[in-house]
Amino acid sequence: MKPPRRHSRRHPANPKARWNPKTKGKAHHKARGSSDTHRHKHQGLEFYLDKYHHLMDAHLEARGKYYRLFHRSSPKQLAKLEAHFSETMAQIRRFEKTIPP
Repeated sequence: MKPPRRHSRRHPANPKARWNPKTKGKAHHKARGSSDTHRHKHQGLEFYLDKYHHLMDAHLEARGKYYRLFHRSSPKQLAKLEAHFSETMAQIRRFEKTIPP
């Protein structure tokens, strides 16, 4: 009995299709529609409110994780948590600057 081949040259979903190294790890289908059509679901005030709430939720989550793990983590992990906590606050400040009056 022969051992199985390590790398199949055929795509598993379509055995007749040839393996292409350029598409390795990528989706094998075309994107549906343009990415610009789904970029902004809401217009005006709703868009800004949704974006602000999303950023605030991320910041509150980062803050909670930082303070929850403050005494239990290594110095390297604590530095990463603090950097993430600071970055989420910076993202909120940058977003506040982009809001039109």
